[in-house]
Amino acid sequence: MKKRIHLFIISLSVLFINSCEYSYNQFPLENETPPIFVPDIIISEESPYDPNQTGSACNSALKKTSSSELINLITIPDSLPNIIDLSTDMPPVRSQGHQGSCVAWATSYYLKSYQEKTQHNYEYSSYKDVMSPSFVYNQTKENSNCLSGSNIQNALELLKSQGTTSWKEFPYTDIACSTLPTNKQLALAEKNKIKEYYYVSVPDTITQKRYTLINLIKTLLNQKQPVVISMDFENLVFENQKGQYITNTYSKNPIEGLCGHAILIVGYDDTMNAFNIVNSWGTNWGNEGYCWVNYNFFLKKNNKDYQKGLTSAYVAYDAD
Repeated sequence: MKKRIHLFIISLSVLFINSCEYSYNQFPLENETPPIFVPDIIISEESPYDPNQTGSACNSALKKTSSSELINLITIPDSLPNIIDLSTDMPPVRSQGHQGSCVAWATSYYLKSYQEKTQHNYEYSSYKDVMSPSFVYNQTKENSNCLSGSNIQNALELLKSQGTTSWKEFPYTDIACSTLPTNKQLALAEKNKIKEYYYVSVPDTITQKRYTLINLIKTLLNQKQPVVISMDFENLVFENQKGQYITNTYSKNPIEGLCGHAILIVGYDDTMNAFNIVNSWGTNWGNEGYCWVNYNFFLKKNNKDYQKGLTSAYVAYDAD
């Protein structure tokens, strides 16, 4: 009888182990419990009770790129289209959950997934086709707390030096953030690097009328280059304009020294007088995960319509 019981337990154990090996990702993260399940198909995430977590940190040990570096490479044309929309090439909107990883979502998940898709011309059919937020966040967060933020420049520097893996190769979870990439994962990331990144700004020394921050960002979008920005989201006022979710102002002045929340600009519409951004709070938020941000946030401080709130802006060019 004992032999039969032992054989049954051993058989059950083997069955359980085999089923786990089949169900979970082929690159399980070390020292993380429970294992992270990765479905075969990637779809948008509704997240009806999303915590609306932010996490854009101000501080970076890196020297800030000069505001003149980008402007020396860009020629702003005399006229620009009234509408540009890059959202159709963005990955499915999903949620960062309870983690302060918005920077990694804006840079690795949205921006880098977009770059790889447009370079290699594939569809977002599985988690192999989108880039991992965890690969970037776990290496750039300010401290060991998974609620802590990270800095946009630090994230872009990591994408330049290391690249990033697909979500399938380095799965995302909002309940753990301590796992660092293995040598195998670092090797996989090499093919997904950015070539260079720049701080998006127009120096005060440039006086030509068309050389404004708004026109610079529009020019980049016309060149199919999305722009990563951070804003203080704490007191934004969202309203309905032409059936669209838009923010035009704050309920009160933003908090000084707070870099807020990282998002990606993916287009603009002059009839809305706004840029279109994609967020990491699920599709229940905004216009199915997107939102319009009024041009006034991008004006110079001496403009009477200037709205305080924008804290930084960067563009990153894909490696060949």
